[in-house]
Amino acid sequence: MTLWITQEQMEARIATEDGFVTWFSEQFMQANLAEFYAAFPAEKRMAAARRARRTALHFGFFDAPSQAHFVALMWRVGANFFMFPGFREIALDRQASGPSRIDRFYTEVTPDQAADAILKADDRLLFMGPFDDDQR
Repeated sequence: MTLWITQEQMEARIATEDGFVTWFSEQFMQANLAEFYAAFPAEKRMAAARRARRTALHFGFFDAPSQAHFVALMWRVGANFFMFPGFREIALDRQASGPSRIDRFYTEVTPDQAADAILKADDRLLFMGPFDDDQR
């Protein structure tokens, strides 16, 4: 899956949390995750995007394009995809850059590993994430 982020979008302050959340939950989801965009009201999409971005930050994905990929994987594969074999090892490899780890998610995870993550996904984490300070 190829995700395109234009220079204009990068300049729209998606590097900040609020900018990223607004951009991802409105523009990105409408274009790339249309089924989820239609299924959830804006408030839920924004809350989920905020929690998912915080999860990406927890794993050391600090650049906005890598965060967008990571958050999209949370929607496409499953909110806890990073807990499953194949994905887990890559997510935890902080020696590698964010972009290289994102590339590895797409190139090194086997179809069987991806299927396992999809089948065992717990999408509740989009709405009450494990690294979300708002839960308390």
